[in-house]
Amino acid sequence: MSGVGAAWSEACKRAGFEGLLSHDMRRSSNEDMRDKGISQGVRMKVMGHQTPSMDIRHGIVDRHDINVARERLSRKTSGKVKRVK
Repeated sequence: MSGVGAAWSEACKRAGFEGLLSHDMRRSSNEDMRDKGISQGVRMKVMGHQTPSMDIRHGIVDRHDINVARERLSRKTSGKVKRVK
């Protein structure tokens, strides 16, 4: 490996992030913005995504996201069933 790739690999290794890809940071940034409630349109503009599918591809849902959703749903459930008229 030579050039930028080697420099990136060495910098990551020295920082304790061996094997980190620059693309990993894009995914982390997108996920962080999503978790902070930033709208998809704004995230797309910041990330340079042209289509919603690109935003979705970079906004990977992991086990932590599912656990947070489960917790939020259990807190907000009133236990009452609402009838639709």
